[in-house]
Parts: sequence; C-alpha cells; structure tokens
Amino acid sequence: MFVCFQNFPHGATGIHSLILRCCNISDRGLEAIMEFLQGLYKLEIAGCNEITEQGLWSSLHPRLASLTINDCINVADECVCAVTQLLPALYEFNLQAYHVTDSALSYFSPKQTGTLNILRLQSCWEITNHGIVNIGN
Repeated sequence: MFVCFQNFPHGATGIHSLILRCCNISDRGLEAIMEFLQGLYKLEIAGCNEITEQGLWSSLHPRLASLTINDCINVADECVCAVTQLLPALYEFNLQAYHVTDSALSYFSPKQTGTLNILRLQSCWEITNHGIVNIGN
C-alpha cells in the first residue's frame, strides 16, 4: 500500500474515514497516517499483521468515534485496554480478534459504556458470558 501525502496539501482535513485492509503498514506508518489525518473519526484496520498492540496504542487519538479491528494477529487484550483508555468518545467498536479474553472486557468503565452505543465482537473465541458481564462493572 502506498499513500502519497503530497496530494493532500492541507493536512487532509476533509478525510473522515480510513480503511486499511490486508496491508503491510507498520506501527510507525499507522502513527504517521493518524498524525496527518487530523479530521479522521472512523478507522478500520483489517488483516494488517504488521501492526502491533504498541502501534495501536500510540496511534489511537481521542477524536476517533468509530473503530474496527479485524483479523490482525498481533491484537489481544492490551489493544482493548488502549481503546478504553484513549478513546473517550468511542461510539462504535467492532472487534474480531482470536486472542482477546474475558479480562479485556473488564477494561470498559461506565465512562466508555456511556458513549459506546455499538459493540460488535466477532470470532472472539476466548470471550465467555463472564467477559460480557464484565463490561462496565
């Protein structure tokens, strides 16, 4: 994947949604994109296996209202922790991750569940009823 930032001389303030699918973008690349796209409020990352939890942690900005993370092999519980701590205005969170456990859902506080209206957990095989009960407790 190649993105030419020179084609967006004004910081791409008009771009509000970004979808990255099956790309080899690195943590640093994601961080650079997030810094550049200051108007971004919707981010979808799917099949980007070079992105780690640390990269996500450093790239998530409070302005994001919608986040989708699908099939990224380096995503687990710490990613959910980052989401709950760094995205206070999160409205929609879609997660498909095989390594997310019940303990990840305990990171959600009443503050997040107050703004979060849509939570989709798909193929999160390690989440049980106990994890769902943890949301907001």
